[in-house]
Amino acid sequence: MPHAARREAELERLETSLNNYKELLSNLKSEKDKKSIKDRKNKKTKKLLTKEIKLLEELIIEISNCYDAVYCGRITYMGAEPTYRKIVAITKEIVGDEHPYMALALNNLVGALAYMQNYENCERLYRKSLKIHKKLYGDEHPETISVMANLGGFLSSQRRYKEAESFLKGALKIRRKVLGDEHPNTLISINNLGGLLENTECYDEAEALYREGLTIAKKIFGDEHPNTAKNLNFLAFLLNNKGYYDEAESLFLETIKIYEHLYGVVHPETVREYKNLAIMWYEQNKNIDKIVQLAVRVHRIYYHILGANHQETYNVHSFIELLPLDKWKNIDLNSPPDYNWSLLSDEWVDE
Repeated sequence: MPHAARREAELERLETSLNNYKELLSNLKSEKDKKSIKDRKNKKTKKLLTKEIKLLEELIIEISNCYDAVYCGRITYMGAEPTYRKIVAITKEIVGDEHPYMALALNNLVGALAYMQNYENCERLYRKSLKIHKKLYGDEHPETISVMANLGGFLSSQRRYKEAESFLKGALKIRRKVLGDEHPNTLISINNLGGLLENTECYDEAEALYREGLTIAKKIFGDEHPNTAKNLNFLAFLLNNKGYYDEAESLFLETIKIYEHLYGVVHPETVREYKNLAIMWYEQNKNIDKIVQLAVRVHRIYYHILGANHQETYNVHSFIELLPLDKWKNIDLNSPPDYNWSLLSDEWVDE
């Protein structure tokens, strides 16, 4: 089935499910039914759940999850927001404020609002979701910590670093306690806090966290894994900002080695690292021949894969124009890239 037709079929199915919400809501015959779904911890009332309410719970999950797959960008999230709001309103009426499915519905609405840059309502709903999770699960439950970390990340994205730091530190502390240091979610918290400290120019503290994160990533995932490469990249950028250029370059090259091995030389992750390395060399005013050759290769890949009018292609072309004209004026920037070329080849600069 073509993508457009599949999308329309999915939307139609979801709208049908939403109408089922409304029908089930009108069919709830007594306050006893409503109370039973709110009071999930009570074994007696749990038995009183009607078939309609059980179906409703399934629909809440189905709709919440499916909309994430259907709507995947700013414009389409604008279309999703009204439906998310309906889901929140109906879920609240049936299960009340303090229910796991209410928290799920809120989280989906927050995602839509974040894409639409409706930041004021995002924060309000994040805080409401966190309050619900704490009451339902307690302060140290993984779901609670995820919401806490997301709120910290949101505040950090708004450059409200002082507020964000308390949430990110709190999430990391609890994850260390509950999950241990060598857990993927603990690693996420280490990297998030490291990023905040880097943004606030607390470079030494950030470096300590990034180095710890890299050690954990290698232990959990191994030396050649995308998550390990990501942690190498975090540390490389930080060291470059601190002026430790040799180690930064070594880490960039190690990152590129992983991406070339895992994905090949034209994968977006690999090409992005080529570009980052070229920019780092440019800022250090060295390796001009390598910079030109690397930037030209990046431009050729973007030109043939993304197109001439893509923003990434334009950005690289603008970067090349900063380089000495005599180094690249006679080079065809738009010729096909060599798909067998590797940056780590000893001969690449001698072409």
